[in-house]
Amino acid sequence: MISSKVLIPLVVGVACLLAVLAGTNLAVDANQTMVFSGLIAMIGVLLLFAREFWWLGLFVAVGFGGYLYFGFKIYSHECLLALALGGLLPSIAINPTSEFGRGRPLLPWFFYATLIYLGLEIPYSVAINDPHGMIEIGNIVRAYTFGIWPLVFVFFFRLYGRTSYLPFALYLLQSIYIFRALLTIGTIYFPKATMVLPAINFVLPGNDANGGGLDDLRFSGHGMCLLACAILLGHPKPSVRFWQCIVFAFSLLCLLMGGGRGLTVASMLVIIAAIAAARMWKALTAATFAVICLIVFLNLFPRSLDVVDYRVQRTLSVLIWNGDSSETKMRVAGSDVWHDRLREIGFERWITSPRTFVFGTGIRPWNASAVRETNWALKFEALLQGAADTGGYESALWTILAPAGLAGLLLCVCTIGYFALYNGRRLLSGQLSGMERTVAFLGVYAPIEWALFSPVQGGYPAIELLYAATAFYYLHDHCLSGSSQISNHQAEDDSPYAETARS
Repeated sequence: MISSKVLIPLVVGVACLLAVLAGTNLAVDANQTMVFSGLIAMIGVLLLFAREFWWLGLFVAVGFGGYLYFGFKIYSHECLLALALGGLLPSIAINPTSEFGRGRPLLPWFFYATLIYLGLEIPYSVAINDPHGMIEIGNIVRAYTFGIWPLVFVFFFRLYGRTSYLPFALYLLQSIYIFRALLTIGTIYFPKATMVLPAINFVLPGNDANGGGLDDLRFSGHGMCLLACAILLGHPKPSVRFWQCIVFAFSLLCLLMGGGRGLTVASMLVIIAAIAAARMWKALTAATFAVICLIVFLNLFPRSLDVVDYRVQRTLSVLIWNGDSSETKMRVAGSDVWHDRLREIGFERWITSPRTFVFGTGIRPWNASAVRETNWALKFEALLQGAADTGGYESALWTILAPAGLAGLLLCVCTIGYFALYNGRRLLSGQLSGMERTVAFLGVYAPIEWALFSPVQGGYPAIELLYAATAFYYLHDHCLSGSSQISNHQAEDDSPYAETARS
C-alpha cells in the first residue's frame, strides 16, 4: 500500500496545479470553457467511483487509439491513465487500505527493476545527447513512456484493481475495436470528413494523420480476432457464440482490407492456438491442413491474386515465398527494404561498444532536416536514421534492444514472462472453464505472440502486459485453492475459505 502521508501532500499539490490551469483557461472562449468544464466533470466522476471502475477507461483508450496534438502528441491511453490515477489517488489518500490487493502475490523484484531502469534511461539519453529545448527532451521521454505506462498500470492494478470487472472489460474492449473499425471503413465513403475533434485537437484513428487510413484496420482486426477466439474458447451461451462468430468474420474482413502481412499471420496463429487450447484435435488438423493448402495454392498460382483488390493482394502476399513470381510481392518490396534496413541499423548501433551492448544507445531527438531532403535516396536513408534515433524500429526486439540494451530486453522479457508462465500453467492444467479459460488464454497467448513476432513488428509490451497481468490476478482471485467463481468481496468475508485466501 501507498502511505497517505505521501499521497495527501501529492494530491493537494496536483489539485492546486489543476485549479490554476483551469482558472487561467476557463472563459477564454466558448470551446475551451466547454472542454475544461467537461474535464472537471470527468475528474469529479472519477473521484466518486475510482475505487470500483478506475481502470476500465484504460481498456477503452487502448482499443480506440488516437491522440491529442498540441505541437506534440499525447496518446489516449496516457490521458486515460493520468485521469484514472487522478481519480484514484485522492481516494487512496483518504483510505489507503487496499481491499483488492490483500492476499495477492507481491510483484517480483525485476518488475521494479524494469520500471527503474526505463526511468533512468531518460536522463541517460538526455546526458549523452545534450538536447536543446523541451521539444527534443520530449522526443526522448516519448520513446520510453511506451514501456513505462503499462508498468505503472500493473503496479496500481495489483493493489486497487477489482478483477471481477475483467470479463466486462474484455467485452468492452472488443466493442471499441468494432467501433474503431467501422469508423475507419467510413473514411472510404466519407473521405473528406473531419477526423480531428476541435477544441481538444483529438486526432481520431483511421486517417492519414494517424497511421495511414485503412492501415488502421490491421490493429482493430487483429484485436477483434484475438478476443473472439478467446471468448469462444470459454464456450459461452449460444447467443454469445453466434455473435462472436459474426465478429470473427468481420475481423477477417478488416485484416484483408488492412493490408497488414504480419498481423494476418498472427491472426492465423491465434485461430490455431485457440483450437489447440480447446483440445479439438480434429479441428486443429483440419485448420492446419486448410492453411497449408492455401499456401500451396498461392505459391503455385500467384497470379490468382490479380483479380482482387490491391490491399487484399498485399495482405496475402506474405504467404507467397517466391518474391519474383508475383507483381504483388514487387509492390511491397519497398516496405521490406525499409524494415530490413531498420533491423540492420539497430544491430549495427547495438554492437558499437560494450556500453551500447549492455545499456543501449539511448534515444536521440528527431532531426527534422530529414523531411526537407530533396534527393529521394538521401531522404530515404535520412528517414531511416531518424526513425532509429527515436527508437522507431517497428520491431519489438530492436525497439528495446538497441536503445535500452541487453539489460533492458532481459528485464522486459522477465517481467512479462513472470505473468505468462503462471497463466500458461493454469491453462494447461485443464481445470479452467468459462471466462477463466478465456482470460488465461489471453494472458498466455498475447505474450507468446509478442515474443514470436518481436523481430518483425511491435514495440514495448503494452496491451500484452495488460492481458497477462490482469489475467494473472483474475486467476488468483477466482481460482484459489482449486475453487472457482469467487468474487473479490467473497474473499474478504469471514468464511473459512476467506482465511485460506488471505494466507
